[in-house]
Amino acid sequence: MATGWMNLVAYFLWVKPSQELKRQQEEKAALAIALDSYRYVEKQKPIPDPQQAWSESEVVLLRFPVGSVRV
Repeated sequence: MATGWMNLVAYFLWVKPSQELKRQQEEKAALAIALDSYRYVEKQKPIPDPQQAWSESEVVLLRFPVGSVRV
C-alpha cells in the first residue's frame, strides 16, 4: 500500500512535470520554426523513379520491336 502512495507522489512530483516541460518546449520550438519566414529551405529536384521515367524512344521501342516493323 505504501509503495502505491510513493509511486503516486513520485509521478506528480517528477514524471508529470518533466512531461509537461518537454511538451511545452516542443510547442515553443514548432512555433518558432513556423514564424521564421527567413529560414533556409533546401530546394532539391526530386529524384525520378527509374521505372516510371522512361523516355519517349523507349516507349516506342516497347510498342514496336525491331523485328516486327514492316514497311
